[in-house]
Amino acid sequence: MDTGTISTERGAIGIIEQYVSQIFTFGAGFVSIIAVIWIIIGGYQYMMEGSFGGETTAAKEKITKALSGLVLLFLSALILYTINPTFFKFESAEETPPSTSTPAPSTSS
Repeated sequence: MDTGTISTERGAIGIIEQYVSQIFTFGAGFVSIIAVIWIIIGGYQYMMEGSFGGETTAAKEKITKALSGLVLLFLSALILYTINPTFFKFESAEETPPSTSTPAPSTSS
């Protein structure tokens, strides 16, 4: 009876690696969305403060920090991929390795 457990074919290390990979992928997506929102807010601030003759350094800093966060995220993914090229490949718990059965011999007389 299948209880929905993760296959332990690769052992505990494989399970931990799979969880860390999924957490990193989720976190990277979340951080990317937040960074894009900050870039949009910073751009809007830059337009509004610039049109009223205000100081635009806060808006520039907001955009710069969001872009540097995206670069840091990309570099961390690059480092993780360099360490383990299979880090971002997900394996389903229900995948089974391909069968290596040989065909039955023919019985002709």
